[in-house]
Amino acid sequence: MKKKLRITLTVLSPVFWLLIHIAISLSLFYWRISNEPGVAGPQGLLWSCFIVFTPGLIGTVAANAMFIKYREKRAWVAWVLNAAISILYAPVMFLTLLMMV
Repeated sequence: MKKKLRITLTVLSPVFWLLIHIAISLSLFYWRISNEPGVAGPQGLLWSCFIVFTPGLIGTVAANAMFIKYREKRAWVAWVLNAAISILYAPVMFLTLLMMV
């Protein structure tokens, strides 16, 4: 794998991973709003969840498929960055879950 492609995938992989986390938060927020009595669920929020989740999922799968296809030895860097994104996003996800109660 060329160096530019490897660096690009290493940078974009956590971005796509972050989009998946944001989509989960949006879907939980939609679920919270739509379960309020007397309030119609905002369809725009549901669509924004799908719009954010789709490129995040496709990008994450494509980046990891490229790492596997080229048998990249330094793919662990992208996966460590993905783990760091998950750890840094955990408080936001926790606050989103607290909002559900």
